[in-house]
Amino acid sequence: MQEEDNNVDKEEQIDDRFNLSRKIFVGNISYRVTQKRLTKFFSKFGTVDYCYMVKDHIHKRPKGIAFVTFSSTKDLTVALNATEEQLTLDGRLMRVLCAEESSRVKHKEGTVWDSPSLADNVEKLVISDDFADHNDKETSECLSECHINKLCDDTLILIMSMVPWRQRMCLERVCKRWLILAQRSWHKQGSIHFQSVFNRFEGLTDTKLCSVLVRCGVYLRTLDMSASPRLLTDMSMDVIAEHCPNLEVVDLSGMSITDISLRTLTQKCIKLKSICLQRCFHVSDKGLQWLFENCKQIENVNLQGNNNISGN
Repeated sequence: MQEEDNNVDKEEQIDDRFNLSRKIFVGNISYRVTQKRLTKFFSKFGTVDYCYMVKDHIHKRPKGIAFVTFSSTKDLTVALNATEEQLTLDGRLMRVLCAEESSRVKHKEGTVWDSPSLADNVEKLVISDDFADHNDKETSECLSECHINKLCDDTLILIMSMVPWRQRMCLERVCKRWLILAQRSWHKQGSIHFQSVFNRFEGLTDTKLCSVLVRCGVYLRTLDMSASPRLLTDMSMDVIAEHCPNLEVVDLSGMSITDISLRTLTQKCIKLKSICLQRCFHVSDKGLQWLFENCKQIENVNLQGNNNISGN
């Protein structure tokens, strides 16, 4: 009984320390929205004490998420119960959730940090929400008139496997049959890159990467991240390590990874033969030591532009 009381007291202390009882998480924010504009937007729900927009720590570009702290829990409740119309800013419907204690903070305080929950959240966002207002009966009636839907499953899977991966993910929204077949079509996806995929206002994030790799990661032999590294954090290494156990070639050029995240990757991706770490300025000799210890088949390591490597 005393132990339970201590746990409750600890949770209350955490809430007080981080203002979790008055703080919300805001996602899907347009990259054109400034911190001042976002603060003014949420002021219609109540008094805003502080608004923090998360930015890439190297290039200082917004990552499309923020934390808003209200002056009272009443104001927070009003924001959480807002309608879709009230939460639309700059043409985007923002996601508003209760803020939670960071998993990494818990890890620092002595508990076990577990990152796979990111994949669970992605599956809910990418798959479940797409069908929240979906009328399968109407779609079935429409598809019954389409010749392509009369093809057998194997033929449709073959066709879908030839569609570029970003458009293939959109095919999952057509109907439940196409959702299942589109996900089965990834089995021939041996490599993936992000060249010319995003426009200048977009970019590859940890969540977007996870939504791709949760579908095809187990089949990948080659992964090239060099075309869109600016919005990725070192948590992306946890995502790759979790979903891509068969990787042989990976290009991580320009990513802000550390020795610890490189160790996480190499502990799971032990089949690596080639890795590119160009301009990965936070990787040092310690990270390379873990790389060579964990990946016995490694043949090629590109360290161009990395000044932290001394060879000692």
